[in-house]
Amino acid sequence: MVGHFLKHVQRSDPAQPILLLLDGHSTYTSLHIVHWAMEHNIHLFVLPAHTFYITQPLDVAVFGPFKRYYYSECADYMRWNMGKTITRYQIASMACTAYLKAMSPWNIVSSFKKTGIFPLNKDAIAAEKM
Repeated sequence: MVGHFLKHVQRSDPAQPILLLLDGHSTYTSLHIVHWAMEHNIHLFVLPAHTFYITQPLDVAVFGPFKRYYYSECADYMRWNMGKTITRYQIASMACTAYLKAMSPWNIVSSFKKTGIFPLNKDAIAAEKM
């Protein structure tokens, strides 16, 4: 993971810090990862356990819409092609259409706003949900 991440991260100045958001999985919080992050000026932010449905940005505003768009594509296909079997090619086409709708820049930006990550909003998620 560490080598892959560094190959794909972009920053104009190597001294510029990076914020890396992680879910609470134990493999992400090993001492090795913490030391690696410190060496590369990467700040780790571990989201609270069992709160992915409200704190993980893409789960909140991208993957949910993707699922709805995909199911809608499937329903439309079955409506217009009664009696036909859906092949892997139609599945790929339907998933691609749904993906392009769900992965819009607006949805991605919205997901960080809804979770209060950016812009920072400590009140974005009600305390009783935590």
